[in-house]
Amino acid sequence: MSRILGLDLGSATTGWAIFSGRRLVACGKFHPGTARQGHGEKLHAFREWLVALLRKERIKGIVVERPYPGPRRNVFGVLMQFLAVVLEVHFERFGELADDHMIGPGD
Repeated sequence: MSRILGLDLGSATTGWAIFSGRRLVACGKFHPGTARQGHGEKLHAFREWLVALLRKERIKGIVVERPYPGPRRNVFGVLMQFLAVVLEVHFERFGELADDHMIGPGD
């Protein structure tokens, strides 16, 4: 059965879970860096981690929480940058990420 990676993007921590069908295979958190590191360095670390996880776990697709504007607009901008990394990596490995693989509030 195909393994799917679910991502809950965060500006400081990204939650992740791997599913095979309806069965949870693994889950955890990824911390892209410290508060002192720049966004470019954090985005690079996130991309490296994501590509390595996809290879190691033989992932066949990604589902991601769509960022939404909240009370802290600067966080929304940062989350959109992390989403851009997910979109680029997904495109590189699997093609375009389908709209129904981006889940938002109320979906």
